[in-house]
Amino acid sequence: MRLIAAAGDRDGWQHLEAVARALPDGGRESLALCRAGLGPIDGIPTRVLVDDAAAQEEVDRAMGGNDVDAVLLVTSRTGPDPLTRAAARGCAGLPVFAIQEYWGDPLGVEPVDGGALRYLVRDELAAKLTAARQPLADVCATGSPKYAAYERRDIEAARRARRAELGAGEGDRLAGWFGQAPLAEESYRRTLEAFARAVAARRGTKLLYRPHPRESPEQAARSLRTFREAGVEARLATSGETWQWIAAVDAVFACFSNCCADAAHLNRASPRPLNAPAFMLFDEELRAYHERATAMSQPPLATLGLALLAAQAARVGEVVEEALDPATAGRHWDAARRMLPLGSAAAAAVAGELAQAGPAPRDARARRERK
Repeated sequence: MRLIAAAGDRDGWQHLEAVARALPDGGRESLALCRAGLGPIDGIPTRVLVDDAAAQEEVDRAMGGNDVDAVLLVTSRTGPDPLTRAAARGCAGLPVFAIQEYWGDPLGVEPVDGGALRYLVRDELAAKLTAARQPLADVCATGSPKYAAYERRDIEAARRARRAELGAGEGDRLAGWFGQAPLAEESYRRTLEAFARAVAARRGTKLLYRPHPRESPEQAARSLRTFREAGVEARLATSGETWQWIAAVDAVFACFSNCCADAAHLNRASPRPLNAPAFMLFDEELRAYHERATAMSQPPLATLGLALLAAQAARVGEVVEEALDPATAGRHWDAARRMLPLGSAAAAAVAGELAQAGPAPRDARARRERK
């Protein structure tokens, strides 16, 4: 089977890389189109898009020079980029598969000339949300392929190494705060202050703070100062990969960062319990922002029971205490193993869906040749 696969951001690239490993031919007969800076996808011939204006030209060249059977895209939290739009519009009657990065997100652009669109989503909650928002959509729950990379990581070694850097032994309690992209600064400050007071109340608990990639050094310094002024022993973690710091902590705290989802899937791939994810989403302004951004009243992981949620300020201390209890990590590890497919299984499920599409119909090929 010959695919055109397009990734406009790193999450999309990770999904495509995992699926390529699961394709029967390793993707050798397919073609990947990626944004500059993402690098080639192992096993698939890759063209790098360096200019948004050239997106349609790149897609047309790829479509015209290849006997293409289907198109594989990935949704993005920021909506479709020029590469995604160009690939969807250039499919000319071919089946289009969209791996959904976040629960309920639409691809944002429809295929043309009768091309069928099939969403490949994380779980049944995502399937339900997508069906409600896209009533005509064809939806299949496959799991999230990008997390297959966790299965190739030495999670326990990373945990030991990062904890040693912070002077935290296995008997110590280490909380992790994973920053949010800059938004609603006063609301975010209130959230940090309430969270810091709850951590400070637990004598001896250390805090690791991993800023969001879009937090400026000045914003990160303000957040670190908020923690320390509350009496928390806090350390800034800016080196290495985020998954290593998630593995290191005993509880993953955030407003509504995807790091909580990463923590659940890292738990799934780990041979033993790591931590429990917990959302600090009790400030009215932040809750309203989250609802506008996701069209959901609370983070999906909390709905599924795979993460804790402090939805009221009065419960912050209680949720922090519960999240840092080793028994809670054990329960969340059990839940992840019960409810989440491994990333490799998700990638295999996506590859299976692609294989079922079969070769493109002759009329689709003819329509593409006429364009």
